[in-house]
Amino acid sequence: MNSAQGKPRDRLEVSGGRARLIAGGRARDEVDCGTIEKLFVVRHEDQLHHGHEPFFVAVFPDQLWVVPEYTPGVEHFIKALAPRLYQQKRVYRALTPPHPFGWRKKILGFLPLFPIPRLAAHPLSSLPGWHESGPYSPAEVEEVAFELELP
Repeated sequence: MNSAQGKPRDRLEVSGGRARLIAGGRARDEVDCGTIEKLFVVRHEDQLHHGHEPFFVAVFPDQLWVVPEYTPGVEHFIKALAPRLYQQKRVYRALTPPHPFGWRKKILGFLPLFPIPRLAAHPLSSLPGWHESGPYSPAEVEEVAFELELP
């Protein structure tokens, strides 16, 4: 938590069709939600050793955002993406071997040992070769439907 403002240091903020990625208490990136190209719901192939919690990867024209499932503001972010996701089926499921070190949460600020994703923006070139399925509409993917509060 950022004690000065009472806000989490890592969060997503959405306003006026734009999303801001805030990591470590600083705004790191901002995108137009209408430019989403794909939304991946990612799970690990080896859930026993790498965790079973899914995370999201939002692909934009010139970058991607890695968004852990319990990031504050994720529900508003998914809702802001929903119109474009519904317009064309743009939701995919992916199974990944351990994800890239650059995507991992860092211990003591520099050791990305554990396969826990961290909230961050990355270049498109960091997208790993994983097993994907789709496309789906948002209502067809349980994790996205949950964030959109669909039945």
